[in-house]
Amino acid sequence: MRAAGARHCLCIKLKTGQRSLYRILYWTTYAVSGTRRQNAAFPINGLFKERALSRLKTKRQEELLNTFLSEFDDESRPLYQDMAAYLSELGYYPRKQRSYIVFRHDSHNREMAKMGVTWTKDHSPYFALRFSACKGYSQRFAEIIGDFIRKNPERLFPHCENGNCVFNAEGDKPPVYQYVFPDGTVKALCGAKALVIPDITKDDIDEIKKLIKEEHAYLMLREAGVSVI
Repeated sequence: MRAAGARHCLCIKLKTGQRSLYRILYWTTYAVSGTRRQNAAFPINGLFKERALSRLKTKRQEELLNTFLSEFDDESRPLYQDMAAYLSELGYYPRKQRSYIVFRHDSHNREMAKMGVTWTKDHSPYFALRFSACKGYSQRFAEIIGDFIRKNPERLFPHCENGNCVFNAEGDKPPVYQYVFPDGTVKALCGAKALVIPDITKDDIDEIKKLIKEEHAYLMLREAGVSVI
């Protein structure tokens, strides 16, 4: 029978825009039959599952995700946790960038996804995904493309000059997002952009994972010359 544990804490400082965010992570050390055992080194409420944590490269990445996810509500947190775990499984590790987290792969350094919190009053979380190389996605994802084009007609190719995409893989034209409007007009959007998926529910997770896997296969082949199929 184990004795009562002694609680310890670790204070982590994260810079968010102009602010510094301090979070305290707790763990417990137990004395068991003359030995000492420390439980898993993540917040005592277990925001990120041990299985997922084992896929991260560094302790700092683990702490970054735990701290970030701790700001989410109980409904959103498991969904974002699941997506982050899947991205990490494929080798896309979290990196702090301004006020959000991006997921990039060491083999090609392209942005696959990002997570953040809006600057609106409710500070709701958001998840953005690059899926321009994917085919056969549902109408929900087609409308995400259409909505961005409608709302941002002047921002469709923000990184391109004279028709040349700066994200172009060597000698290869990268895919673009396309949307067919009701009148038959076809408009395109730069394929290097990760698009925000609004109002994510558990019903979206399987398709999001499918799109991540398909985009991952494209990026690894075209950018790193590695086939993962």
